Amino acid sequence: MSDNLLVLLLAYHQPPMDFIYLGGQGSSRHVLYLDLSKEDITEFSSQALVSSLAGTEVWLGLLSYDDYASSYLGSTWSPRASQLRKSSTQIWTEAGQLRLGGQPSPAAYAYFQHLTVQAQLYARHQLSQCAGYWFDLRDLDTKQSYLNKVEQIKRDIQCGRYYQLNLLRRFELPMLPNTGRLRDSDLVWRALMARYFQYAEAMSAIVCLDDETVISFSPERFITIQPRHAPGTQLNYCLEAFPIKGTMPRAAQPHQDHANRARLEASSKDQRELNMIVDLMRNDVSRVSVPGSTTLINEGQVVACASVFHRMAHISGCLKDDISWQELFKALLPAGSITGAPKVEVMKAISEYEVVPRGYFMGHIFVADHRGFDSSVLIRTLVHSPSTGAQYAAGSGLVYDSSSLNEYEETQAKCAMWHSG
Repeated sequence: MSDNLLVLLLAYHQPPMDFIYLGGQGSSRHVLYLDLSKEDITEFSSQALVSSLAGTEVWLGLLSYDDYASSYLGSTWSPRASQLRKSSTQIWTEAGQLRLGGQPSPAAYAYFQHLTVQAQLYARHQLSQCAGYWFDLRDLDTKQSYLNKVEQIKRDIQCGRYYQLNLLRRFELPMLPNTGRLRDSDLVWRALMARYFQYAEAMSAIVCLDDETVISFSPERFITIQPRHAPGTQLNYCLEAFPIKGTMPRAAQPHQDHANRARLEASSKDQRELNMIVDLMRNDVSRVSVPGSTTLINEGQVVACASVFHRMAHISGCLKDDISWQELFKALLPAGSITGAPKVEVMKAISEYEVVPRGYFMGHIFVADHRGFDSSVLIRTLVHSPSTGAQYAAGSGLVYDSSSLNEYEETQAKCAMWHSG
């Protein structure tokens, strides 16, 4: 069954229970239909990180940004984060930690396989009719207020408070229902799946819990952990990180698209922006890696996404023995690419400028099985719940020579899935 058809089936034949769907263009891993459990993996060590998951077990989790940011920020941030942490803890135990067999359950197979070819073609045709559904994306802040924040952050940088800060813009989609589950509204859900079908990247995901929906268009892989088999050596685990920085919009015309890519490749400002985060994340990776094993594989190559170009670096290290999940997450979270440098001071500033806790925005989805551990960063993500309605967030990294108008346009480019018909 093709990847595209799987998305179409999610649009038209919803499993009745909570589920996660992982992946988009270029993805090699998909999870269609999950039974929830309350299993706890927080005590696993690195020796058990992959090997204990050998066989058919698969573990998945959903982490909010604030769960780990608050541990650094203390009383400055925790009063506002405490309610969200309480909420996310409930999701963590009841729906955020998921376990299933290596294949979808027999019932799920029957559910998808009973569809006839005619029904599949009908679903493809009907979903295409939703491509022009109009989404009213409304900024929760004014343009001038955003520009003022960027200028103040640049003054902070000039005064030496920090070197780079990743600032979010938040939006709402008021036409989406603010009660019940999104997929109970057929037209809206099919329209969202049409956008996902068009813009999803390898690290994109759909998470449907009982009363929350997270639809991520993220292209950013956070870390992977995979067993490394070297002849004549003891089995160890390779930890790799893939920070993204630097953005240029895609263009419909090939010559302009090529020119935009070339501009990003030639941009010293964007490379410096990525270099700062590479230095930070090399340090984070080294905290849980064998001394001397942390290596910069690639300092930043330009990659093409559905709506933008990015610079992406590649960092590798050999994971220490007996590192627990808690130690791993404590060392690496929140991700440097969505905070800035130095991390702790930048997180304090983020709490001042953004005011509202980020929640799942800039958080993570992870999956672990016998093949290893993989995780995304929840950038360019829609979160829907009955209490908040539907909100979307996009951000950019600010450095001393950032242009406030250019940063504004960059975040606009990261909203392309809502502007197009």
